[in-house]
Amino acid sequence: MSKGAADRIVRGTVVTWLKLGVTVLAQIVATPAYLYYWSAETYGAWLAIVTAVNMLQIPGTSFQTYSGYEMMRESAKDRTQFSIYLRSAVRLGGVYGLFELGVAFIISLTMVPLILGRDASPELIRDAAQAFFFTALGSGLVWNWGGMWVRGASAVGHFSRWAWWGVLDALVKVGAPLLVLPLGWGMGKVAIFLSCTLILLHQMTLWDMRKVVRIHMDPEARPNWILAWNALKRAQVLSLKSTLEMFRRQGIRLILAPMLGMRELAAFATMRTGANAALQGLATLTSPLMPELMRFLAKRDQARSDAAMATVWMVVVAAMAPGVVVLQLFIVDLFHWWTHGKVPFNPVLFAIISSSVLVFSAAQPATSVVVGNNLVRAQLMNSVYASGTLISLTFLLVPHFGIMGAGIALLCSELVSTTGFRIIARRWLADKGLRWPSKLAWLAAAGVLISIGATVLIACLPSKKWMVFAAYVPAILYDIVLYWKNLPGVAVNRAKELFGKLPVIGSMANCLMGLKAAKAGTTQ
Repeated sequence: MSKGAADRIVRGTVVTWLKLGVTVLAQIVATPAYLYYWSAETYGAWLAIVTAVNMLQIPGTSFQTYSGYEMMRESAKDRTQFSIYLRSAVRLGGVYGLFELGVAFIISLTMVPLILGRDASPELIRDAAQAFFFTALGSGLVWNWGGMWVRGASAVGHFSRWAWWGVLDALVKVGAPLLVLPLGWGMGKVAIFLSCTLILLHQMTLWDMRKVVRIHMDPEARPNWILAWNALKRAQVLSLKSTLEMFRRQGIRLILAPMLGMRELAAFATMRTGANAALQGLATLTSPLMPELMRFLAKRDQARSDAAMATVWMVVVAAMAPGVVVLQLFIVDLFHWWTHGKVPFNPVLFAIISSSVLVFSAAQPATSVVVGNNLVRAQLMNSVYASGTLISLTFLLVPHFGIMGAGIALLCSELVSTTGFRIIARRWLADKGLRWPSKLAWLAAAGVLISIGATVLIACLPSKKWMVFAAYVPAILYDIVLYWKNLPGVAVNRAKELFGKLPVIGSMANCLMGLKAAKAGTTQ
């Protein structure tokens, strides 16, 4: 891996880890703040409304995602074509944004009662309808077209610059409501304040992104509406896939809300907060890695492709999986304190949700291969199977087991998705003359399974949790060491370049590299 590529990954990873830290800290503070000033029912309704807005905005986000990957390819080949693509996407994004706001207005008037369920009071429905429209306005008015400039900036090597703006974005989204909650504001007023703040921030971000991208553009390039329209149409296959994927992440709230009520929804969503933080942490690694992995795959560079994928698995096995187990040891008391006792806690459900996160994380290298190469039809079919599993099991299990049934359905859907992405990635790599790193993949899977087993046992046997943890530590350490020993030389060098510059992780990596070097010297 070139020094420039490694530096870009390091810069992007460090900044996005900072964003993760801000987001996680804000979420930790935000949940008890909401529950202090609002009831669990109101907080559950707020979560349902935010989820519904996110679902509404999937087509526009998918258009940005598809265009972003196309611009990554064009930026390396043809400056003029990259410029045409960007300008075209910006124009059509603005038109689509107006259409999206019109749909949001209609939904706010007609469908909010269906989202909240029959038990919602007229006052709650009225407040939620106002919150729905203004939340959609704040996150979509500028971003549907301005976000295209961000994708363009990332394509030409300015990912870390955008990531700094992402830190501010994370602060505003979670911090702005906290500023006005003490005033006794309800959902509607909070959404209006958040909307105004986001619009201002997005304008500032757009000004900066346009400034850095225009340096790399052909000033003579003109928009091509047909090119943008074709990209929007192709992206809708990805949009359907993303809808199904988001349904598995957040959209299940829209089913649970009318089935179980706002209080149970708040409990399920709150228990998933730690899981969502873990997913965001993984994204801080996979996002800056994606452009580099795409370059390695395009060049048919087996060694460096393996190194990029191995890095993700290393983080999962050495950091995320043990972190999930440790969290399970202390979560019962922490959760009760964190939610002011307003939300009931189920340790087994929490363990199941955490397990689904680890399964999802282990699938990320395969997912990156499939998503990064815009294999949209394969993504769609995989999402259909996984979401079909989630929906069918939710309706089958929730009436009998409550939110525990939703957790089981979620875990089963992640297993289906992981299996599908792995099969698709292996086939694509084989077609391109590349190999899937099977041994490293199995060692990573072993670490995940060991951690899942320990997490579930701790939840089911709380009186023996320290005995379970004592048995878990040597098992996971053995898997980590075995994984490290099987890393190819390029992956070791890449880990040295990437992790050596990061605090704590760098020290751990240097220690493992020292052990590996010592063993190699003894063997010789």
